[in-house]
Amino acid sequence: MKNKLISLSRYLFILVFALGLFQPSLVFASSENQNVTNPGNSVLASLFHFQPTKTPTKTPTKTPTKTPTKTPTPTKTMRPTKTATSTNTAIPTSTNTPEPTFTNTPEPTFTNTPEVTNTPENTSTPEPTNTPENTATPENTPTEVVTDVPTDVPTDTPTDIPTDVPTDTPTDVPTVVVTSPPPVALVIPVTGATPVPQPLVIPVTGAGRIIVAGLGHTCMTYGNGVVCWGLNSSGQLGDGKTANELVPVYVKDASGDGKLSGVVNLTAGSTHTCALTTKNEVYCWGANGSGQLGNGSTTNSSLPVLVTGLPDDNIVALTAGEKFTCVQLKNQEVWCWGENSNGQLNDGTTSDRSKPVKSLLNSSLSAISGGQSNLLGSDFASLDAYSKALAAKVSEIVGPLSISANRWGETGCAIASDGTVKCWGSDLVSAAVKDAVAALKIGAGLDHNCVINENLTVSCWGANTQGELGNGSNTNSQSAVVVKNLNRANDIAVGANHTCVLQGTNNVAICWGDNAYGQLGTNSTISSNVPMWVYPPIEY
Repeated sequence: MKNKLISLSRYLFILVFALGLFQPSLVFASSENQNVTNPGNSVLASLFHFQPTKTPTKTPTKTPTKTPTKTPTPTKTMRPTKTATSTNTAIPTSTNTPEPTFTNTPEPTFTNTPEVTNTPENTSTPEPTNTPENTATPENTPTEVVTDVPTDVPTDTPTDIPTDVPTDTPTDVPTVVVTSPPPVALVIPVTGATPVPQPLVIPVTGAGRIIVAGLGHTCMTYGNGVVCWGLNSSGQLGDGKTANELVPVYVKDASGDGKLSGVVNLTAGSTHTCALTTKNEVYCWGANGSGQLGNGSTTNSSLPVLVTGLPDDNIVALTAGEKFTCVQLKNQEVWCWGENSNGQLNDGTTSDRSKPVKSLLNSSLSAISGGQSNLLGSDFASLDAYSKALAAKVSEIVGPLSISANRWGETGCAIASDGTVKCWGSDLVSAAVKDAVAALKIGAGLDHNCVINENLTVSCWGANTQGELGNGSNTNSQSAVVVKNLNRANDIAVGANHTCVLQGTNNVAICWGDNAYGQLGTNSTISSNVPMWVYPPIEY
């Protein structure tokens, strides 16, 4: 009997097992629909420790809005991504799902604000985020939502935050490049005329900084050519005209069609001007009554004419007296032309010469300077005044460094080797100028003289009725006085009653004194007792 009970128990066990093994879906479905627990299922679970897989219901998990279950590491783009509509999920774009925006966040903080679309790669069924409770999330949402997020954010990203990674410096603020201002020319106080907006800056070539002055005109190198201004009654400005010019004009070439070019040296007589070019040629223009232009005639010329009859040897020095001109050659020969009534050409005659003649000077001269009735010449030891081929020694001058003869008188000045400034009269006895300091270059005018001092300031002495001394007064002075507002003077030109300098790195042209003919270049005829800027040249 006992054995029969055991056999019956086995059959019942097998029957129960069979029902639980082959009809689980029916049992699960019935229990799901009726919300009851299947006993057979419980028995099987207790016997075999079997846990059936729970199928997710259609009721979505209530996830707090904008707060995902897990906070992943931000993507490398470090910028908000528009994945609410650009991913491959099946969420309809027409639903009322709010788009993720950060408009209430002043600055995106990527460490504490996770991106709402980063679903873990290993999750087979991503949890819905930012989805209302009535929106069903498909179970087969692909996991490539995270891995295929495009690195380029579309331009229509629905956020008010720039797609660029924010920085402490606003990206739309232009970078300001600070540059050093260009050198500014010294502002010269102007009196008696309209202030000049821009000074004349002289780019020089060849022999360097060159400025010269005559009776009532001024000329200087400018670039590769020459500009002149002031008195032009004899054509001494070289512009093809005879009208005075109140501002600089270009000197034309011999044809009158272009500009004179290749100029390396300049000199000015009383009413004529001459230039040396890179071709070792001398051109002169202006008054020619004594043949001082050297072209074989005595007719004035308002255009440059070529001096003819000079040797082929290189010219090393060029100077002009009141009505004559001389050059010194490399071989130490001196050739002159023009007025010769006092024997200033030193050719053994007193006849004027309209072409160059060789002087009879035997000394080896280091410098020459044309005066009114003589030619001043120096060697490295002494200074002499030459006329009629005779030398008259200037006393008390040792080792002259700079010399200048007066083109309108019998006087002159020089700077000795120790920097002492001395001048003399018709007796040729020199004397030191009171209150003069060590100087570098000197110029002699009709009744006044000026020097460039060692500290590159300028001092003048003599007549001052037209403001020739440039010290702000019109009082004559036998002592040297410093010209106002000048420093870094490079070159100096002393005319009859006016003076000009080139100043500073840019060689700014500055003049003062008599301006009856416009020789100050200030676009007026008003004299000035202080330095004034020269106007830029007129193009033609």
